[in-house]
Amino acid sequence: MSEPFFSIIIPTYNRVKLLQNVINDVMSQSIENWELIIVDDGSTDHTKSMVNSINDERIRYFYQNNMGECEARNTGLAKAVGEWICYVDSDDTIKSDYLFCFNDIIDENYKVYCAGTSLWWPRSNKKKEYIPSNTKSELLKEYLNGHYNLMPFCLHHSVARSRSFEKGVYYGGDFQYLLPILISEDIITSTNITSSVVEHSGRIVGRVFQSPQSGYRQMKHSTVDTIVTNRLSLNKFVSNKFLDKVILNKKKNFILGVAGINFSEAIELTKTENLYTIKFIFHIVLQRFKSFIKYFIK
Repeated sequence: MSEPFFSIIIPTYNRVKLLQNVINDVMSQSIENWELIIVDDGSTDHTKSMVNSINDERIRYFYQNNMGECEARNTGLAKAVGEWICYVDSDDTIKSDYLFCFNDIIDENYKVYCAGTSLWWPRSNKKKEYIPSNTKSELLKEYLNGHYNLMPFCLHHSVARSRSFEKGVYYGGDFQYLLPILISEDIITSTNITSSVVEHSGRIVGRVFQSPQSGYRQMKHSTVDTIVTNRLSLNKFVSNKFLDKVILNKKKNFILGVAGINFSEAIELTKTENLYTIKFIFHIVLQRFKSFIKYFIK
């Protein structure tokens, strides 16, 4: 096999059916010069046998003891040999032109690319689309507001390897890794939507809300602290007022996520963060009510 131009890294854990779907997405790419690196983070299902049953030398499988998604991505990055690095999650989807879109806009003067993406609810077949701005300040605002994970981005291997994912972070590790890169690098964007984040009950974010206190500490460490650490650099592109609003929204949105599962823990977090206001308590109650309605109409 010739050296691949693109390396796609997929960490996975006990998602064999979803993983098979995204493998099919990769194999349907309109360009062929890629490698797929699957890092199995200690799965106990038949992930290994499924992957090994696929007869394609471009697919490389690595098993490691369960150390979390961040360490799995680090393992994948260490194994990658492609010039360009893409990160895809095992429960998401990419279109057949995912790599072609990046290939079409690659310029030797740039090392970071971003394409459009969407949030997809399969049960209702609804989608919310996100098109990246072609100005850096606006793109950073979109990223800070949570419009993108790692999947819409393509990084030159030198940039991808300039950082690593922090061991032990299980929520927000992608934000912690990518934000400093986006601040420091010039970015080319595409309006083509080439990927979708799939909303489903097994997403990691849902499990985080079930352990509210530790999950909240994770969120503050990986997202809030990352914003604070990079505030001076971010101020070249966005205002302090905007950053303060982003931090407040990240705290509130996490608490609202908790409210759908554990009302008392959500109230406790509002007190801890001095967010105990009539208006916000109303939103927590409303979120809890919505979760009850969803439960009974399943």
